[in-house]
Amino acid sequence: MAERGGSSVFGRELAALLERRGLSWRRFSTIVGCTPGWLSKIKNGAVPSAAFARRCDEVLDAGGKLVALAEAGAEAVVPVAQLPAVTGFFAGRVRELAALGELLGADQPPGQARVVVVDGSPGVGKTALVLRWAHDAAAGYPDGQLFVNLAGYAAGGRPLPAEEALERVLRALGTPAKSVPQSIEERAALYRSLLAGRRMLIVVDNVADGAEVDPLIPGSSACTVLVTSRTHLPGLGVRVGARHLTVGPMSEDESVSLLETVLGTRHPDCPEHVLRELARRCAHLPLALRIAAEQAVAGRHASPDDLLEHLVTDGLDVLALDEVTAIRSVFSWSYRSLPPRVAAMFRVLSVHPGTDFSVPAAAALADVAPAEAARLLAELTRAHLVEQRGHTRFQMHDLLRLYAIELAGAEDPPAERDRAARALVDWYVRSARAAAERIAPYRVRSSALRLPGAGGHALVRGRLVGGAVERSRDPQRRGRRPSGRGARAAPAGVAAAAGDDRLLLARQAVVGVAAPQRNRTRCRAGER
Repeated sequence: MAERGGSSVFGRELAALLERRGLSWRRFSTIVGCTPGWLSKIKNGAVPSAAFARRCDEVLDAGGKLVALAEAGAEAVVPVAQLPAVTGFFAGRVRELAALGELLGADQPPGQARVVVVDGSPGVGKTALVLRWAHDAAAGYPDGQLFVNLAGYAAGGRPLPAEEALERVLRALGTPAKSVPQSIEERAALYRSLLAGRRMLIVVDNVADGAEVDPLIPGSSACTVLVTSRTHLPGLGVRVGARHLTVGPMSEDESVSLLETVLGTRHPDCPEHVLRELARRCAHLPLALRIAAEQAVAGRHASPDDLLEHLVTDGLDVLALDEVTAIRSVFSWSYRSLPPRVAAMFRVLSVHPGTDFSVPAAAALADVAPAEAARLLAELTRAHLVEQRGHTRFQMHDLLRLYAIELAGAEDPPAERDRAARALVDWYVRSARAAAERIAPYRVRSSALRLPGAGGHALVRGRLVGGAVERSRDPQRRGRRPSGRGARAAPAGVAAAAGDDRLLLARQAVVGVAAPQRNRTRCRAGER
């Protein structure tokens, strides 16, 4: 295990132990019974015998560390190059690759490894991005590259404990199995000793808990650690000075480029508007885009246009190649890790008919106080299952919304979904009434905005409007029969049971008070 410059890990560890104990090299040679010349060779990279290493370990009370280092150095170590292949059809991500390079290019103080955490939602392409950068930068790490999958979110459901991860890494670095220490503290110490002075890249993939990463952080500024996680890991920033890069969905142009790359010569004349609509339906997630394109290439659908039609009607059922390569499965690994109350909030958000929502609206849906709703939404944001859009507004992309709808239909009784819909509409009606009374109290009578079903009367009869589109309960009136899990649990069907009049009543109140406001603005502007 000779290093550049003629030193060795064993020699450096021995030097450090002698310095801590106040022993000179000459004095130590007398104690262990060897010549100063031979000890000098050991210091400069010669591999010690097993007996000599044991003698040094006993004299210096090193706890077996010197023995392990000597055995690792005596074996013919295979060059460490553990990076998996980059996913096929990698496209785009130019800005993210540049940002990652900038974060890792900053100078580090001695004893502090460069650590960057790359986080983002399920299927957004975190591992693919990190591996692309790592392969491009591998030449800058001549002592090797390690890859550890902690399986924090995986099909098996069992994360890899840090002590097992350390054992695998130590074996990869040449430590014989019999020399791997038993305790996690000793394994971490040996790991740091083996990496001391070496320039190595360590990729720690699929992390659920930042504490599991701590033992895998080297104590050398020559090493770089890349961590991927579906959750933000602020603790690593505090403990080891980690920097953070959050990866979002691809841009529309990048999504189209990825689809064109995968479709290749099979569908060279696919209209651009079809590709852009496919990208939108896939929420610009690289995994969903690749699955959709592979479906077309494999001939499971006659054309991308046919695939788009099935994606509209069948939702998540289309985005699956097998049990593992499926958007639904990938989402489920994140959902299973949520505490019960957070998971319940995720499901109930599917009842909301709009594209984004506020903290008070979420509180009404979940029947909790606004402060508790904010806490639950913060947990979902940390897990990248919702996205914050401003101080108190959040949104969920289309595929996660479909998944939440499926879960709500499977896990929550109809009565609970109906309660949530009624509570949401009641909250909107109350908000509209409060706004109406404040903006134009002389135009709106409070009695005219009493809630239906609570002693009041409806001003307008009609069906619930989700966004700006009226959704009929009769599938034949919509021009197609619903199919797929997403269609069977559509949020409009849930919300329609809440009382069709209420959202229209709120909408009328808002429109009613907005009109005089616009007129007064025009008068002030000289339009009248």
